[in-house]
Amino acid sequence: MEDTIIGVDLAKRIFQRHGATGSGELIFRKRLTRDPFRDFMSRQPPSSVTFESCGSLSYWAREIHMLGHEVRLIAP
Repeated sequence: MEDTIIGVDLAKRIFQRHGATGSGELIFRKRLTRDPFRDFMSRQPPSSVTFESCGSLSYWAREIHMLGHEVRLIAP
């Protein structure tokens, strides 16, 4: 199985997620609110998750890391 990369755009209420394989093939592109986002990430296999820096980044980075994902941060 190829590695999965998940990009997350954090906002106040809606989180946009984009998942792709290591070779760039699209797996999903979805919008979720905060509570379903945590549930969705808990069901994903360990992945590399990339967040754009924002105010709530530290909280979500810790939460996602505790679920077994590798967290990467990028500048806005």
